[in-house]
Amino acid sequence: MTANSLTAELWAMATLPASARDMFGDTLGSLSAVAIDPQTWTQKRGAWSATVFTLPDRGFNTPAKDEYSDYPGRVHAFTLRIGKKGDARLEYLRSQYLRDADGAQTTGLDPGKATKQLFKQALPAGDRGLGKSVPRRLSLDAEGLARQADGSFYVSDEFACAIYFFDASAQMRGVILPPPSIAPRKRKRPHFTSHDRD
Repeated sequence: MTANSLTAELWAMATLPASARDMFGDTLGSLSAVAIDPQTWTQKRGAWSATVFTLPDRGFNTPAKDEYSDYPGRVHAFTLRIGKKGDARLEYLRSQYLRDADGAQTTGLDPGKATKQLFKQALPAGDRGLGKSVPRRLSLDAEGLARQADGSFYVSDEFACAIYFFDASAQMRGVILPPPSIAPRKRKRPHFTSHDRD
């Protein structure tokens, strides 16, 4: 490595069984984001450990068949352990449901053109999926996670192209919206569907 170059390599990798379940009984699913709590990093005899937080995606869905999951958004916590030789493992600790400003759970259902008013803003609300209607619940397709030292955190959402702020108890306390010029709209109205045909 020289002063003008930087190299990186994979140092460790951990996996989870596909059958692993969270405390709510759901499979852990795919992970859209991972955030390490830097305050928990410890080293002992050449081995490292830390608490990591992960976001699963919005649950099973097949947009081509108009099938979606009423999967509540959540954050998982794990202990990450990395040994001297790069051997790593994840140990599941707990999960928290994400709740909107009204205290309601979020959903992975496609919002279509349905909205819910939060923070005086029209935000996506799941209204269809798996043959049932769940109106006025915030639809969340969580993709990014950034944690603060006090345990609060930000979650980016693919439906609204927004960033939601949650307190340490996982309740939403604010929203950062995109500029109006790139906000999801159709015929000048909010429209948050994941369907190409809508």
